[in-house]
Amino acid sequence: MPTHLKLMAAACSALMLGSCVPNESPIRIMAAHGLKPSALSSSTCEAEQANQYRGSMDISGTGAYRVEFDIVNELQPLSTSVGQEQLAGPDRNTFYAQRLIRSYTTSPSIGLEREELAIHIPFQPSESAHHTRIDLISAKAESRLASVVNTTNFVEVIARVQLAGVLAHGQPFTSNEIGYPILVYSSGFQGCSPETAPRARNGPCGNVGGQDDTSPRCCMIPNPKPEWIAITLQDGGTADGGFKDARPDGGVPFIQDPALAEFCPGTAG
Repeated sequence: MPTHLKLMAAACSALMLGSCVPNESPIRIMAAHGLKPSALSSSTCEAEQANQYRGSMDISGTGAYRVEFDIVNELQPLSTSVGQEQLAGPDRNTFYAQRLIRSYTTSPSIGLEREELAIHIPFQPSESAHHTRIDLISAKAESRLASVVNTTNFVEVIARVQLAGVLAHGQPFTSNEIGYPILVYSSGFQGCSPETAPRARNGPCGNVGGQDDTSPRCCMIPNPKPEWIAITLQDGGTADGGFKDARPDGGVPFIQDPALAEFCPGTAG
């Protein structure tokens, strides 16, 4: 048997597969988890424990959709031999993911292109579980969605992702492919003016809002005017009164939104 055919047969056996079909791959992308908002003072970025089965993205606020995937790794750390010839030792079953393949189907169809992004993620046979964070929306997809979606419509996107690369001994190899649905819409957010800037980073892991349950927001808001209290006279008339609450800020027109303090520079922490 030619060496390359023996190697292919041995690799399939070592990986404990019935056949080398991508969706039967021992590297499988599984459940998705949303990423939590994190304060600017925090150096951590945590994923939700619960599985997330679909998402939404306000294209007027963000063009990124970041999510964490569980990845099952069933590569086997076994030496592989044919007769006296050793074809692969335990380290030769390591999978090096070299490309992130992103493709899309949409309703209505808007012609989003398939794209590949160069990456480097090693999956060793000794690692049974892995977690990888991926931005599902490529730069070209973001640009196309921004040109199509407005406040009067929306696009349902199925973002498909797959990892491709090689095993350590050189055999091309891929993970399974999964599809994740994202509803893309526009709230009409116009960005922040010089008075209301900067953007609040209230989205997943310190990014701007617009993904899932986070809204695009500005850090500064109009300073609410204090309530004027009129003095009621005994005869039923009114006279000049006064402000219910004094303004300790001296009447500045804009103040930082207290609800977003931890996501805005200057007050985080």
